Amino acid sequence: MTKLRQKIAKRDHGKNTAMSKSTRADKIEFSKLPPSQRGAPGAGGVVDVTQEIERVTIESKRERYQKEQEERELHESKDEQYYKEVAPGISINPALSLVNRQQVVVTSGTDAADVSQANELAVRFGLDYVPLHQLQTMPQQLFTYQLALAVASGRLSLNDLELYEGKSGGIRRKMTCEVTLDFTSGELFYKIKERTFAKSPMVRSVRCPEVPATVLDVTGGLGKDAWVIASFGSKVTVVERNPILHYFLECALDKARKNPATKDIAARITLIKADSVEYLCSIINREPSEQPDVIYMDPMYLSKSDSAKQARALSKKDIRAIRKLVGGDRESKLLFALSKRIAQKRIVWKKPKTVAPIIGIDTHYSSSDTRFDVFITATKKVVNPANGAETTTDPRSSSSNNSSGNNGLDNKAKGEAMSCIH
Repeated sequence: MTKLRQKIAKRDHGKNTAMSKSTRADKIEFSKLPPSQRGAPGAGGVVDVTQEIERVTIESKRERYQKEQEERELHESKDEQYYKEVAPGISINPALSLVNRQQVVVTSGTDAADVSQANELAVRFGLDYVPLHQLQTMPQQLFTYQLALAVASGRLSLNDLELYEGKSGGIRRKMTCEVTLDFTSGELFYKIKERTFAKSPMVRSVRCPEVPATVLDVTGGLGKDAWVIASFGSKVTVVERNPILHYFLECALDKARKNPATKDIAARITLIKADSVEYLCSIINREPSEQPDVIYMDPMYLSKSDSAKQARALSKKDIRAIRKLVGGDRESKLLFALSKRIAQKRIVWKKPKTVAPIIGIDTHYSSSDTRFDVFITATKKVVNPANGAETTTDPRSSSSNNSSGNNGLDNKAKGEAMSCIH
């Protein structure tokens, strides 16, 4: 009797599955029909708005997945547009150093000077220029942009774009999460002037224990962390590959160099437009005296977090807009593996507090939502508990005396770096 019941249940389950597949197929075929063939309500073909929204969403996700798959295949096929080998076994994606024309648009009001500046920026970055009044009312079917590079009264800003319903009922578009950069005024200028960062976790993590002479920031972004570090006397090299963020930093530093209150700090900052992985591979063979004391990393983490606390740590307006521009973290482990062969004293890796630390971290400094993991690369003294004898270890010894070529990457460094690529 039990076996018979199992057979009946299995048969009924098969029928239900077949009916479900048939119904789903009918819905798909119905959604593919043009509106003229779907019929009117009550005539055998009711148009469901919810189904239409789901259909468009699914198609959009499918197109995005196909595009990502095509880019991945092009990179694996070593297409020059998506693949560039910077060292044996280590490659970068050159497309990440370009601005996506379908993602960013340049806009401005009607002021002649603003229009002229906006058009110059559009030519510089290879982007479209759309006047602000058209940007606000452009039909969604023709609109692919996610960010707007806006010029207003000569002031440049990066803005997120958000839809809302106008008073007349129509769909309109507005700019939110404005991102600007100015080292000569605002909250950052005041805090630097009052030296409120002296006991901050970031500054404490960089000190070793004195202020380092040279710091390399391999994840430049808006350069605010680099500016704080330089305010304490360190010479900071900032590497940024995104053309728009590099332009923001370039303009802010030029303005700071002309201001008597900030010119000394600006003079200690060197800005380089390059991919950080490629840059690290290019300097790995330099003499130790030419290498940075500290390498600072602040990768852009994805917005999807594992906890509410991490979501709050990633919710700043400028971070949300920049995340859309540059995407999430892709290469932090590879940067860390290369940095261990270059940094003379330590590596500082900034992370949300809820992200697990990497194995081998020597110490860390924390704020309410952020943690600065410190990996000491200078020579360490190790005491043998058995006999009390002291020995020294140098984490960089495998690369400091390397002269085998391959851009300074010995077998151990290549192994660590290659293990992080995938």
